[in-house]
Amino acid sequence: MDSEVQYFVFNENTLCYLREGDYRYGVLAGSVIRGGRNPLEGMTIRFDSDVVRQATVADFDAYRVMPPRAFATAHPRNGGIDHLLCDRCRAASS
Repeated sequence: MDSEVQYFVFNENTLCYLREGDYRYGVLAGSVIRGGRNPLEGMTIRFDSDVVRQATVADFDAYRVMPPRAFATAHPRNGGIDHLLCDRCRAASS
């Protein structure tokens, strides 16, 4: 059974996801330069000191992570064409 997943950026240095009903965040990618979390270290939890915001398509691009189909809307760099149909992403998936 599929559950809803939301995507977040922690402290402007880590791209994470949160599955509905779970308190642990999965780490998709982290910026070493900015002190981000390592995805190989597994799940993480949110602390009061963490600054968290909703992720955007631009965040997926910045962290070099392919956004899931359900998340992708208009791609910011290809005249509003669906993200999964842009030239760069289509070439990467073939």
